Amino acid sequence: MSVLLGLLAAATYGSSDFLAGLASRRLPPIVVTAGAQALCLVVGLIAVVFYSGDGLSGGVLAWGAAGGIGSVGGTFALYRGLAGGAMSVVATLSGLLTAVIPVVVGLATGDSLSAPAAIGIIAAIPAIGLVSWQTGGGGGAAGSGAIWGVLAGIGFGFLFVAYDRAGSAAGAWPMAVAEAVATLLAIGPALLALRARRVGSMALAAGDADAVDHVTAAGHAGAADHVAATRPEAIADRQSLGLLLAAGLLAGAANLSFIIANHHGELAVVAVLTALYPGFTVILARVVLGERWSSAQKLGLATALVATFLVSLGSV
Repeated sequence: MSVLLGLLAAATYGSSDFLAGLASRRLPPIVVTAGAQALCLVVGLIAVVFYSGDGLSGGVLAWGAAGGIGSVGGTFALYRGLAGGAMSVVATLSGLLTAVIPVVVGLATGDSLSAPAAIGIIAAIPAIGLVSWQTGGGGGAAGSGAIWGVLAGIGFGFLFVAYDRAGSAAGAWPMAVAEAVATLLAIGPALLALRARRVGSMALAAGDADAVDHVTAAGHAGAADHVAATRPEAIADRQSLGLLLAAGLLAGAANLSFIIANHHGELAVVAVLTALYPGFTVILARVVLGERWSSAQKLGLATALVATFLVSLGSV
């Protein structure tokens, strides 16, 4: 059961990230982050009605709050990277570190490391470098969004560890607490970003009005209607909100799947299976967006997938 739920979490995380990445190319990433966290909170509050476990405790509150910091940090970094960099690169790096960090924490708290897991962790180092590499005018690793992928992986790895430390008797409460904290942390910056966007839209509208006056004076009423109807926000916002809604609900389902899977299995195994989520994002980015990879990135992507598999194999 834990394996199937871990894979379900991977599929829903990966699909959610792709949709949120598209939304973040039209809306400020912090706005998408706040919206997704709020939707995850709704899913978490519904989940505790049916899966409450032993209820709240001091430990659940503490680890849930800590997980919320990792969640909002990882989510914003991921969406920021997906908005401005190659989705394949950002998603793969975040998934790799999401897999490795819980294993490293497990080692620090007394777990043993098998040979396959050790090889996988070692292979992760060159994989990060290869996936991050971008030739030409892309600005190297920074241009590919690699740093955002790394930061996202750190945040999500910390989130998974916090969920585990909250205990298997906590039910869905760690998710509800984490998403409440994440939403509170994201909503202020999101409102500021919306305000700045509104000011920019007002300036754009003023420019459109001048254009409408100009073409109307010239007798081109149809052209004036076209100018008024093609404001970027009027076209993009409805689609962006739809993408955000789907991404947030899928992320909430993914969080719940991970928590239940972790309650029935080992953290290292479930975390690594869940960390396969970049595979779904990469496939969608290739099919829908037609993303292309350099030879080095192809090798890095393959190495990262092998490293993730080895860490998973060595954690069973």
